[in-house]
Amino acid sequence: MVWVFRADRVEQGYPYFPAEVVDAEEEQDQLSPSVFKEEARVRASAKGSKIYLVNFFDKHNTYGWIPENKLDMLGEDDGASD
Repeated sequence: MVWVFRADRVEQGYPYFPAEVVDAEEEQDQLSPSVFKEEARVRASAKGSKIYLVNFFDKHNTYGWIPENKLDMLGEDDGASD
């Protein structure tokens, strides 16, 4: 579970969205081909940063490829042990 930062939503007052990181290889048969078309576009703009496929918790079951620097662990605790 992660928080995804969406700069396009800052003005509306809710820039962070909860989402689940998805294993694209495991879910490949269940995902729309458009999800994988978006991957190439995002990967090119991420400039070498690792990107993750996430499933947003919204009423449309939206997926998105998100650069690592836009993700924060939901409930992350720096004091917790691994």
